[in-house]
Amino acid sequence: MISELAGFTLSRTIPDSVLSGVLSGAYKVFGGVVRDNSGRIVAHLINTDLPSNALSAFASPVSAVLSGVNTIQLHSLKNAVNEVMAISQTTMAISGLSLAVSASSFFVLNAKLNRIDEQLQTMAKEVKSIKAILEVQERSRLITALKTLRELPQITDKEARRQMLINSRQTLGELHEQYKIMLLDENEQFDYASVEEYFTITALGNAMCSAELGLLKHAREDLIESYELWHQAAKNFVQNKILTDEPERFLSKRYTTHVKSMDVINWMDFVSDEKSGIEHLDRLRDRTHGFRVDFTTTIKPDEEMHLGVARKVVARDNVLKGYLGQLHYLDHIDSLPSELHAYIAHLNPKDKVDGCYLFINDKVA
Repeated sequence: MISELAGFTLSRTIPDSVLSGVLSGAYKVFGGVVRDNSGRIVAHLINTDLPSNALSAFASPVSAVLSGVNTIQLHSLKNAVNEVMAISQTTMAISGLSLAVSASSFFVLNAKLNRIDEQLQTMAKEVKSIKAILEVQERSRLITALKTLRELPQITDKEARRQMLINSRQTLGELHEQYKIMLLDENEQFDYASVEEYFTITALGNAMCSAELGLLKHAREDLIESYELWHQAAKNFVQNKILTDEPERFLSKRYTTHVKSMDVINWMDFVSDEKSGIEHLDRLRDRTHGFRVDFTTTIKPDEEMHLGVARKVVARDNVLKGYLGQLHYLDHIDSLPSELHAYIAHLNPKDKVDGCYLFINDKVA
């Protein structure tokens, strides 16, 4: 078991240097990792608990309270600390992923799959493409693989654990390739939201199996490849289904109760790969022509669902970057996810900061 998190110190508070860095924009929060502008990890945020709301984020609108997770308003030092921690917690909840790369995450993926299945079974009555996904023969293999991995923490025999990981990794890798084909389908035969969920589950499951087998560098490289493909597909979805060629429509009264200004800014930042912030809104104002009258604030159900999915993938982008950062760190210290999990499990819960264990880089503490 890891005796300490090499290079990082457990802290009960956020140091002023880290706090000011996040507030000024010099540091960015990516799920469970805080980085500076050079990419160096400044802090790890680890929470091994399973949040109840993390599994209900699939294809559902996010409340206005959560829509501005990238904005921090500094009212007092205490509020600022709470806001910094809330970024990671809220981003995690919206994205439907946990903050830690650990053996316990297999349970999260399994529970997440069950939740997705419930959603898809209901939606499949009306959406033929979703029914096609549910009828994929290999899908039962995915369920079996994740159920097997869920039991991994209870298996003490090393060889049995190793064989379970090898078999599940093989299954998840094969299925991931199939969902990759679906995700890249240019004819849109498959529902993006559901395929994206399965693609992400198999990508993370495969990477965690590799990491637990000690193939840490391989795990990180595979997840990088999957992330890059996912990122491009997600950008295409947000551009083609949300922003379209008329993003200025979100400035109209029709969308007042459905889309917040931060939503539009986050989507445009995401698609453009630049952090222009509020400048995006100024550009959209220049694109508005004439006098537009909206007699209703109602939008179609499928558009409402797409808006929720767009919020989710933007939040998930940050969390996936956090996973990559954590895998890189595990490779650096040559430790398995289960060793990290065992170390975290022995920590005093009183040392948590707003539900997370906070580890600060010794060089910036």
